[in-house]
Amino acid sequence: MESILKTSVAMAAYKGEKYILEQLKSIEEQTVMPDEVVIVDDCSPDRTVRVVKEYASKSKLNIKIFENEYNLGFRKNFEKATSLCRNEVIFFCDQDDVWKN
Repeated sequence: MESILKTSVAMAAYKGEKYILEQLKSIEEQTVMPDEVVIVDDCSPDRTVRVVKEYASKSKLNIKIFENEYNLGFRKNFEKATSLCRNEVIFFCDQDDVWKN
């Protein structure tokens, strides 16, 4: 019996209010959706977290959003997002990417 690997998307977010929605939509439109999308917000002063939570409430994606207590910076924030992923395969994306399907 062939096993199918589960997939995660790791996203570090900071001041992503203007871009993150388009990226989440592009992930949801993929031929095969990931099993989870892990987003770690690095103390954004804008509405990034609210935008993600509103989208997650209506989305087919399994979105998990975490908020840092203090700013970690880009690299450490991606490391944290990676550590919170629970699947065998992890895809990395920036909040302002747009994936083609």
